[in-house]
Amino acid sequence: MPQRMGALPLRLLPLEAGLCFVGIQFLLLMRFVCKVWNLAPDGGWVEVVYRSSDIMLLPFQILLPPLHQVLFTRIEPYTLLAVVLYGFCSRILVHILKMIVHAHINIDKPFGQDSSASKTAGRTN
Repeated sequence: MPQRMGALPLRLLPLEAGLCFVGIQFLLLMRFVCKVWNLAPDGGWVEVVYRSSDIMLLPFQILLPPLHQVLFTRIEPYTLLAVVLYGFCSRILVHILKMIVHAHINIDKPFGQDSSASKTAGRTN
């Protein structure tokens, strides 16, 4: 039983990482909506959204060339690209973390306690 209690925080690691990425995506979508509606950052919650999402957009602004067109003054394509790429990275990271956690938990189990092997051992085709 103590082994299970130690595995619980480890099992929650992929969920926590996924929720962090969902928060980042939500923040970027809020920024996109605020930019489309042309909300001014006047010291309220809009400024907090703009400033905190600037950090998430920094890699895209550094790597990609700036867009100087009239259409892109209100609509930021980098924000939408960031939402998609953060979602893609989230899926990859969560799957890798699930594999690591599953391998770690199976290593800690004593030999012969594999639940999937015991379930399939009694089946006949």
